[in-house]
Amino acid sequence: MKSKRSRLCLCIVEDNGGSLDPSKLEVISGGKYDETNEPYIWNFLVRNGLLSTPDKMTRQREWSNTVFPSLVELTAKGEAAICEFRKEQLQDIKRREYREKIEALVEELNKKFPEAGLSFGYLGNYERWGDDTSWYIFSEIKHSEGRLKWGGYPGRRSDCMEKMYNWAWMELETRLTNICGGSNV
Repeated sequence: MKSKRSRLCLCIVEDNGGSLDPSKLEVISGGKYDETNEPYIWNFLVRNGLLSTPDKMTRQREWSNTVFPSLVELTAKGEAAICEFRKEQLQDIKRREYREKIEALVEELNKKFPEAGLSFGYLGNYERWGDDTSWYIFSEIKHSEGRLKWGGYPGRRSDCMEKMYNWAWMELETRLTNICGGSNV
């Protein structure tokens, strides 16, 4: 389940104790739901077994784009999807925290080694099927094959930023000292 709206709807049901009347979502969510509340998303979740409903029309797959199910409840499959989504959210938060640590480290090392011209970024693309990036710490230091860069950690892996930070924190200053000379230490 990749849809942001599907995930959000499931999380709102969970936050509401596991069941709710989806036609009253704006009242239930206190305005936190900023998407258009449309019946088809709720019917889709029921049809895919993530929610259940006593509503005969929805259960029989005679669902509508205009009629909300009367009540929805989380199923075991829905709870598992929410659990997976929450894990992904935590990984994203952790990845973002390590990315910020790397950026701060690069900024600090740029003050010590301004001639290195360090920057942090990625090569690749965010494709429709997902993350196809590789993250690097780039420099302005020239060598036989162009400019030096360190990293190459794949962005799609949840632990890439942590590994890159740990490596940079332990190794990069030493490498820059050896390349740029010891006068900057």
